[in-house]
Amino acid sequence: MLENLDDFFKTLQKYNISKEAFDKETKTLNVESLVLKKVDSLDLEYLSLIEIIDGDLIIDGTIVKVLDCFSNLTSVKKLSIINSNRLESIVGFNSLSSLTSLIITDNTQLNKVFGFNKLFFSSPNIKGVIKIINNTSLKSIAFLRGLKSVNSSFYLHNNILENLEGLEKLEKVNASFSLSSNNLKNLKELNSLKHVDGMLGLINNQLESLDGIENLEHLKTVKWNNKLRTITLSGNDNLKDIKALSNIVESSNSCVVIVDSTQEFLHKPDQDSLFSNNNIIVKTVNETEILEKSKVCKAAPNPKSRFIDIRDEFILDEHWRPGIKYYDYTYLRGREGYGVQLERISLVNWQDKIYIHHFLKQYNIPSMPIIFYSHRQEDDFFDKLKIMYENGLKSFVVKVSHLANSNGVYRIKDGKFIEANDIAIKDKMYGKDVDFEYLKTEINNRWLENQQEEDWSSMMVNPGVILEELIEDSVELKFSIVFGEVVGFFMRVEGFPTFDKDGKLISTNEGVLPHWWKEGKELALKVAKLVKADHIRIDVFYYNNQAIINEITWNGGERSEYTSMVSKKLNEGYAKRLKLLGKKSVDVKNDPYVERVLSKEEYLLLAKQSNLDENTILTQCKFIITGVDKTQPKLYWMNTKKYENYYEFYKNVLKNDIDKKEFESISLGDKSRKNIVGTLVYHEKGIQIDGKEFNYGIYFLPTDSISLSYIKLVFSMIYHRAMVVKETLFLNIFDELDFEIISKNINFKNDLQDDIKSKNSDIPIYLVEKDFKNSLENYLKGSI
Repeated sequence: MLENLDDFFKTLQKYNISKEAFDKETKTLNVESLVLKKVDSLDLEYLSLIEIIDGDLIIDGTIVKVLDCFSNLTSVKKLSIINSNRLESIVGFNSLSSLTSLIITDNTQLNKVFGFNKLFFSSPNIKGVIKIINNTSLKSIAFLRGLKSVNSSFYLHNNILENLEGLEKLEKVNASFSLSSNNLKNLKELNSLKHVDGMLGLINNQLESLDGIENLEHLKTVKWNNKLRTITLSGNDNLKDIKALSNIVESSNSCVVIVDSTQEFLHKPDQDSLFSNNNIIVKTVNETEILEKSKVCKAAPNPKSRFIDIRDEFILDEHWRPGIKYYDYTYLRGREGYGVQLERISLVNWQDKIYIHHFLKQYNIPSMPIIFYSHRQEDDFFDKLKIMYENGLKSFVVKVSHLANSNGVYRIKDGKFIEANDIAIKDKMYGKDVDFEYLKTEINNRWLENQQEEDWSSMMVNPGVILEELIEDSVELKFSIVFGEVVGFFMRVEGFPTFDKDGKLISTNEGVLPHWWKEGKELALKVAKLVKADHIRIDVFYYNNQAIINEITWNGGERSEYTSMVSKKLNEGYAKRLKLLGKKSVDVKNDPYVERVLSKEEYLLLAKQSNLDENTILTQCKFIITGVDKTQPKLYWMNTKKYENYYEFYKNVLKNDIDKKEFESISLGDKSRKNIVGTLVYHEKGIQIDGKEFNYGIYFLPTDSISLSYIKLVFSMIYHRAMVVKETLFLNIFDELDFEIISKNINFKNDLQDDIKSKNSDIPIYLVEKDFKNSLENYLKGSI
């Protein structure tokens, strides 16, 4: 109604607002802020004409006891009700449906808030802050009912709240969340809360337990009064149960927990919980004492964080570099025969389903229902199976203990073969009666197959065969976990529907998640904590009304929908890990050498370009292999832009106190050879050999006489330690006599191919043209 416009405009003028700021058509007040100092009830009645304030509303020091006003106001930016010591109740603002921030502070007599009936149901996600603090008579915040998220800080401290009714739907706070200095006995209304991107303040309450925040998964350490804080628990003399912290993961370097030195918690998160895996620092309020981590969780004092406590066989500290891509990472792991993991025999255990069965059993983790197994190819396994079949076992699964992707898996239901899973190609025996001789032959044949498309370790597992109960519901969830955090997962059903960590579909192929997927995710995370890998994939079935572990895959293929996120999390994790350990990462451009070349770009950062003649540009990266007289030689890709001389590199970078003559004696010829020196050359246009193009060539010094066995060693090591050369590597022989000798050695190519486990059908050996040979010889002469 507009009949009181004159009084309305006079009231506006009283608070330094011109009447031009008010749009009569839309009833909108366009101001930066409307500040009402010591406003009385009459002014508030006139101002209730406003429906929209395109700015802030600040009610500062009102003299009324009951704030029953702004009944027509629907939208405001920041609403502040502050410094009003006479104010006892707020019952207005019942049309308000939108604001960015709400501040109700320093109203010492305020004891009831019945207003805002519509606000948090219309706007459950607040874009700014909520501050309800220093209202020392306020017992209830039920008026917040409907609130789901706060995009900034959420402060409820220094009231006398007895419960948190009104926050039943709160899921997320994107900064700190303070509940300190109230009269809270429990937190049961926070059951929906999952994410706080800041600290959680619980100091000075009457808490007996933290029940209610079991679903809280995320906190972040921040500076509070210039001191690092993550969770404050001090000032709760009766607090004995803090087990509800179990699922919390702190997202920065350290989780700082503040307690009283006298507090004793009877119920704490378990040692294998997510919370216990944080790098936890326990301090007293004044920080005069640093207490044991075991004060707040069941753990040994000061255990390593999830970024540090990684099993040795998984660690890639010396080979990781910022910005690594997912497939480079898998090659480092050993996929398709590449990588450094040939030296880590303990990784083979994680390829062995029988080892994993015992590992899970040790920790009482529900897993596949194995009836019995054998770790020998030739024994009475199938005789026992036939006897069990004759005695009534008509449905079962037989599988080898080392393969993935349903290879070597045979399922029998009611005495007939069925498909390995819902998406597998049907075996030729599908629908036929069980044939034990066929099973035995197939299982043994699986051990003879080359599995290099996966990784080397699958062929190094001791032969094994497993008999399991048949699980007819073959829906399987495959969780990818990086440094203890689920990145994404997919279902093994037709189309492989793929999801992010929160279960949101991210693939074009749709699929409905089973009801147990969250249970499966929780179980996968629990197992990942036990495995302690930087990156692991854990596959989960549902059987007998519970999630169970099917497989643990340390180098599994992931879905393309989230491989970029896998690499991002690996990069973040290794950066954090190396920082905590005080190590530096590989710097291809500036380091004197690297042990692995992951891409052409990295090769070019190391290599030097030179003009051999007016038509030929030589791009060359030198290498030295040390310890060739021992069982584990080491290859160094020299930063050839900085170090062209092998001897100077060997002496000054590798720190070998040796003179040049002695270095030559152990690096040329086979008499007392300990080193091999050479060059990897890149030809931009490639060399055509038998209709195929090869870009990378291995060259040795013209003065070096190198045997076939050492050529094989060099070829194999370069192939494994320079992913860039895949299927484009050739061997350059200078001398016609050498070429003739190698060509006559008919087993050389086949042996070489076996050594490097290459998919190439042939290894090219190329005799350079005379002119090119002469110019290259002259360039390399004396460069030892």
